[in-house]
Amino acid sequence: MKKVWVAGLMALATTAASAAEGLYAGATYSTISVTDSSVPGVKVDLDALGVLGGYRFNDHVAVEGRLSTGVKDERLGNAKFSLDSYVGVNALGTLPLNASGFSLYGTLGYGRVEVSASAPGVSASGSETSVSYGAGLMFTSGRFAVRGGYESLFDKQGVEGDGVTLTATYAF
Repeated sequence: MKKVWVAGLMALATTAASAAEGLYAGATYSTISVTDSSVPGVKVDLDALGVLGGYRFNDHVAVEGRLSTGVKDERLGNAKFSLDSYVGVNALGTLPLNASGFSLYGTLGYGRVEVSASAPGVSASGSETSVSYGAGLMFTSGRFAVRGGYESLFDKQGVEGDGVTLTATYAF
């Protein structure tokens, strides 16, 4: 009888591990603060909404792509700042804390951000690529996962775009 229980538990463990692998998709919401070291004391706050898709290789490693667009612009005086788009690819590493579904996560990737600014009589837009990274806490229950944490989406030539990102995913 004891051998039957051990065999059953081993089969259950194998099933749980394989259920963690595969495709997933989800949505993401970010609040991003943009600062420029050449303009001290000025901060632009932008919000972004996006979709993502990924593949989880095992309980610890996944790769995902993200596409986001700005949903809240910032006005400073007569100037208006907008996030037009963000496209990124990230490696996602997770460290399960216990059987309760909580994990620590970290991301490392590469992204392209496109922004625009306008004021009466003048406008400008541009895009740039940069390394992205982040860390936070994730909760998984069955096929659903929710995570929240800090992410730096852009950090190049004195311009930084970082903030809090909330993500919800569903595994297929």
